[in-house]
Amino acid sequence: MTCYMRSFLIFFLSICTLHGFASGSTPEKKYPLHKKIDKQVSGIVSNAAGEALEGVSISVKGNAGGVTSGTGGKYSITAPENGTLVFSYVGYVSQEITVTGDNLNVVLQKENGTLEDVVVTALGIKRNTKSLTYSTQSVNTERLTEAREINIMNSLSGKVAGLSVTSSASGVGGDVRVVLRGNRSINGDSQPLYVVDGVPVSIGIADINPDNIASINVLKGPNAAAIYGSAAQNGAIIIETKRGTPGIRVNLNETFMAQKTYGFLPFQNVYGQGVNGEYSPNAESSWGPKLDGRSVATWSLDPADAGKQYAFVPNPDNKKDVFQTGYNASTNLTVSMGSERSQALFAYTFTNGRGILPGNNLKRHNISLRFNSKITDKLVLDSKIEYINQGIDNLITEG
Repeated sequence: MTCYMRSFLIFFLSICTLHGFASGSTPEKKYPLHKKIDKQVSGIVSNAAGEALEGVSISVKGNAGGVTSGTGGKYSITAPENGTLVFSYVGYVSQEITVTGDNLNVVLQKENGTLEDVVVTALGIKRNTKSLTYSTQSVNTERLTEAREINIMNSLSGKVAGLSVTSSASGVGGDVRVVLRGNRSINGDSQPLYVVDGVPVSIGIADINPDNIASINVLKGPNAAAIYGSAAQNGAIIIETKRGTPGIRVNLNETFMAQKTYGFLPFQNVYGQGVNGEYSPNAESSWGPKLDGRSVATWSLDPADAGKQYAFVPNPDNKKDVFQTGYNASTNLTVSMGSERSQALFAYTFTNGRGILPGNNLKRHNISLRFNSKITDKLVLDSKIEYINQGIDNLITEG
């Protein structure tokens, strides 16, 4: 009985309460109950120049998760009516825009002086160039792949003040000597220290894939790279490889560059082998008779050629015929994927090179896998695996 009466009283009071609102004398205002309705919002994200931006992070303010713009800068996201969308992209000013319709196109503005004035110093620390008290210089990495070299160090020639790059005469795949601000030791090594992704390396710098380089910064002098100790007394070359980006991106490119010899010294083709106008098969100078097509004894030392003769005629292209047209062909595949907090990058490059001398060939495979994750605001995971397989046929020795 008690339970029944309690239920009745509650029901009664509810009726009375509703009746009181409904039977008011002069209801001048109404208080409708509003409910936010989610809608699908889509559009295109571009920059001030009208270029579509891929990989822009788009999220609803106050909510976790979000989407990224895809091909052509297109995006689609579910958002509440009159909600706020946040658009953010590296190097651009973030924008917060209220949802007013189903279609929303956004134009992002670049951050003035943000990326151009920042360089990577020791241990990957980024600093503004105006705040540095020592000399440093950055290299435009886009040009490294336009005129692509098999050895990445050859690409730095003429791009950094005070940097001298000397290639060896050992054909394709040969070594390179790099000196920053001149020789500093009579009997020691004057080459700078190489640092790749914060790790000092001493070998394999020539085998780095140019297509996988994000930035190159040259720290000149011991003050610039003092954190690395005496190993960097000749300066340091800081190389940062590419990382993954939010969204999914697939990039395939191929480059080809040919090499040909030129600038031969002029040789006379009137007089042939001999001395004082007389032919001699053992002579090493060309002071013999005129090359008029007569038959003379062969100069070959092969016993099988003993007693043979050959036509005494000029061969004006015999020096040029030794060489061939060399080339450097490379195919690069890059796959990048990830979210705002975690990204992964896979890169594969096949390099096929041929020297200007027959038989001098190079084949190289570069495979790189990098994973980045922001675990907390103060803890970041950065892991990388790189595999290089290179083979050189008939490496030419100097001498």
